[in-house]
Amino acid sequence: YDNRDATSLLVKEVISSIPDFDLLIDKEHTSIPNRSVALFTLSALHHGTIELLKNLNLTNKEQTKLATAFWKTVYNRHRFAMLGYFTKTTITYFVLGTGAAVLLLFVLKELGDMRFTAAALLLAAVAFYRSIGNPLDQDVRMDWFRMIPENMFKKLIFSFLGGSYNSLLDLLPGLFAAALILKAPLYLVPVWLLFILSVDAYSTTIATFIDLSIPQYTGRVVKQLAQFMFLYFGLGPIAGIIAVTWALGVLPVGLAVGTVFNLGLAALFICLSSVQLSHGR
Repeated sequence: YDNRDATSLLVKEVISSIPDFDLLIDKEHTSIPNRSVALFTLSALHHGTIELLKNLNLTNKEQTKLATAFWKTVYNRHRFAMLGYFTKTTITYFVLGTGAAVLLLFVLKELGDMRFTAAALLLAAVAFYRSIGNPLDQDVRMDWFRMIPENMFKKLIFSFLGGSYNSLLDLLPGLFAAALILKAPLYLVPVWLLFILSVDAYSTTIATFIDLSIPQYTGRVVKQLAQFMFLYFGLGPIAGIIAVTWALGVLPVGLAVGTVFNLGLAALFICLSSVQLSHGR
């Protein structure tokens, strides 16, 4: 460390603030050697922090909080992911997808071609249930999220896309395994994957908008009732479209329509939420 350089001191503080992060920093080389367990070199961490804080008018304390939050988020994906990929959520989806597929394959044979649809619906239901907890709000409520002097819509959309990307990584193995076990057409995997992600997007953005719109003093129950009302009226028509297209034998068309509809509503509620945040909610 160059103790005369402000960024070096900041990086040193960031490393010490994140438990075990220093074990993944190579402090001796400019590039990570083969077979090294390091995630970053000290030089890469230093230059990455400079880019992160560039053009931001923040105090030293605010810079430290922002840099720590950023690198901790990056580190957590590595920390909680086995082999750099499989998180507990990935494993949960994989067990559910493969377990449902095996059950449908040997026990519910009468469902025929609908067996993969049933497995995909199970994963969609679990993803929907998880999104009700509003993972986007965890970022929105952080002090550092508001500190970044950037357009509020951009901050929301990139936070949202980061969460959606993680959901994609978590869902893909279980959905793909179910398709292989049930010998379903593989083109259905991306179709269902996009639909499930769109449901997750709609539910997450609705929850964020409601949290920002309804005052804290109204209580959690009121917020949950409002959230379920929005979800019911938003997803109800989509369920109807999917049921009709399934009956007509064109289910992928219904899933595509549902995906576009859900993403359109998600974009609308991200815009509304960004307006709320810009006005200090």
